[in-house]
Amino acid sequence: MTSELLEKCLIRIRRSNDISVGTGAFIGDGRIITCAHVVASALSLSTCPREKPEQLVQIEFSYIAPGIVFQAQVIEWQPPEEDDTGDLAILELHNSISPESLSAITFKQEDNLWDHSFRVFGFPDEGGVHAHGKIRARLPSGWI
Repeated sequence: MTSELLEKCLIRIRRSNDISVGTGAFIGDGRIITCAHVVASALSLSTCPREKPEQLVQIEFSYIAPGIVFQAQVIEWQPPEEDDTGDLAILELHNSISPESLSAITFKQEDNLWDHSFRVFGFPDEGGVHAHGKIRARLPSGWI
């Protein structure tokens, strides 16, 4: 995936006071994938609830519509489990409003992960940070 395509699917998930709490990716049909703990943080919840939150989540398309706040609703919810599974949320853009140049991320199935290159973008601070590396192997929980 080129940098330009990656930029068109990245989403900053934020609190109402404009504090970044995590990253999401546009997956098509007005939907965004992220982690449940990120959504819980965006909604200022003290813990990740078992039940799907009903509040709207504030998001921003940092590369293609910086400074414009959109809202999304949680439509799928898997809170983190003690065995390190779960921690997944699917959001849907509220009122189906999105920037025109938005592009869906593509996923690729790989069987041999050892030494596979990756690059990511996240928001440990307000401006965001690029990172890259090599995958070694799955964790016992199945996470990569």
